[in-house]
Amino acid sequence: MAFLNIKSCLTNYSLSCSLLLNAAVINITHAESMIFFYNPETNINNFSLLKRSFDSYLSKHGEYYFQPFRNRSTFEKHALSDDKSIVIMSSWHYNVLPEEIKNKYIPYMVSTHNGSYTYKKVLVTNINSPSLDKLKGSRLATSSSIEYTQELLSSILGKKSTELVGSINILKVPKDIDALMSVSFGLASVSLTSERNLSNYNKINPNHSRNLNVIKTSNDLLRPLVIVPRNKVDETTNLVSVLNSMVKEESGKTYLKMIGVDSWVKVNKKIQRRYLK
Repeated sequence: MAFLNIKSCLTNYSLSCSLLLNAAVINITHAESMIFFYNPETNINNFSLLKRSFDSYLSKHGEYYFQPFRNRSTFEKHALSDDKSIVIMSSWHYNVLPEEIKNKYIPYMVSTHNGSYTYKKVLVTNINSPSLDKLKGSRLATSSSIEYTQELLSSILGKKSTELVGSINILKVPKDIDALMSVSFGLASVSLTSERNLSNYNKINPNHSRNLNVIKTSNDLLRPLVIVPRNKVDETTNLVSVLNSMVKEESGKTYLKMIGVDSWVKVNKKIQRRYLK
């Protein structure tokens, strides 16, 4: 599977070089307790603003800091070697962690949006009379990581789709909305996006979305998790409580929405059995 990345400005198109190339430098802060964050499915334009916002809130409750990451390997190197802090990450990423790392953590909470802790992804195309055969060799736009995209395509298209998935070229874009616009403007013929973002796009750009068709829909996917060190559950209780308290304050709710979260629910046995490996 090929992987393409936009590296130049596109005239009359919302993907800008500033979003792609002017990445804020995030310094790893070492503190008594931290919240580490990495989720390639969340569309974040300004990591510095995100960090400042969360740090401002957390500082009112103790010596706590928030550290977001853009890069998976950097995140895994720094965040998953710390046994004093909690981690917010996608459920997909958690499920593919090596067992020796996964066993060090407990999935403690899952985020919700509009009252649900699950969501769905859709394959959307501008191809007339779409069929799976017409996807072969196509260009697919997505805001997710290449690893996640490959895994999800295989899940959506079925066990016998290895050759088809391998033929698809991936166009990496900053946000879900950009994936849909890529299809509307002919930069890609297929996009992988959430049902929610497709619905929003239909409302915002009805003229551009009228020729878009949903080919396939994923099964329910679990929203991002909060995981805590298995041997330091008691030590991280206060920080988890602070994270929970954010949903009760306007500023806290605003900051949580920056990472796509409305509230949190405890991971129970049902969630564990159905969605987590």
